[in-house]
Amino acid sequence: EALDPGLSAPVRAILERMLQRDPEQRYPASDRLAYELEYCIYHQGYGPTVVTLEAYLRKHFSGLYLQDAPPPRLPGAGGTIAIPVEPSGSATGDL
Repeated sequence: EALDPGLSAPVRAILERMLQRDPEQRYPASDRLAYELEYCIYHQGYGPTVVTLEAYLRKHFSGLYLQDAPPPRLPGAGGTIAIPVEPSGSATGDL
């Protein structure tokens, strides 16, 4: 077995599901995987992450999100997130 024997049972279960040979046995989408990883993190004493923050904002402030716009993609994931830059070279807006 290649997995560290010191892993917690929930993390081990997630990794085993990710490593299944049969694609039907793996996570159907990365958002589900992210949720389960975050659930483990949160229940081990760490605070909320960007995944739960985004879900909260989408639920309670849906007007902030364009309905027809695809979600932003990270560099290296088939797209980029553009941050406007002023001529001086400094980024604009609050992040």
